[in-house]
Amino acid sequence: MITLTSKKPKGEKAEKSSSATEIPSLPQVDLLPPEVRDGRRLGLRRRLLVYIVLGVVAVVILTIGFAYVVKTNADSRLAEAEDRAIALSAEKKKYSEVTTVIRAIADTKDVRDFSVVTAVDWAAYIDAIAAQLPDDVTIDTFDVKQASPTERASTAGDPVLATGLGTINFTATSPDLPEAADWVDALNLIAGLQDASIQVAARNDSSGSGGSGSTYSVTATVQINQLALLNREFDDREIETAGGQSDEETN
Repeated sequence: MITLTSKKPKGEKAEKSSSATEIPSLPQVDLLPPEVRDGRRLGLRRRLLVYIVLGVVAVVILTIGFAYVVKTNADSRLAEAEDRAIALSAEKKKYSEVTTVIRAIADTKDVRDFSVVTAVDWAAYIDAIAAQLPDDVTIDTFDVKQASPTERASTAGDPVLATGLGTINFTATSPDLPEAADWVDALNLIAGLQDASIQVAARNDSSGSGGSGSTYSVTATVQINQLALLNREFDDREIETAGGQSDEETN
């Protein structure tokens, strides 16, 4: 006798076996008191807070350490700079005399330049003034008041006149009473002179009143302007010697 049976797939068999052995879930109840759960959460927060505090402390310590290193380096550089400054100051003292000489040379040049720029050919002006005066007039005194590096030019005797670079005061002897307008015009024609004026014209009677020996003493002033200056200059320049050092040559 032959019995036919159908073979079921393995998957179905496993499924049935699994459903047959499955344990039904039971309701669960948390019997821990709320204080225990709160204590656990509080402990977790405390640990987190401790970690945060430790992190902040570590950052502060690192910051302080970095600042200390930076300050130490800065102090070291400052000390080196101060030592260098002291060394340079000591080195500079060796050449203090050179500095004094250089300043003296510069001051001398300033005075020299002022002197030559503001120089006036006074001999030529005496001759020019004498040539402009009448032939029978003689110059007795010639006084010049000119500006200097330490003094300003003297002001004109007449407040109406402008102050020039200097003032020429001279006295002359004339056999006749001078014509003030003619003298002033003649003196103002000289280049470099301006604002001439006759201050005093006094009679000198040496042989009695109306005698033939009578003369007149005339005091006159005239201002000096820019045209009277010679404006000389020195051509100073630095030249290099064979050793590469600089020297000054005055032409």
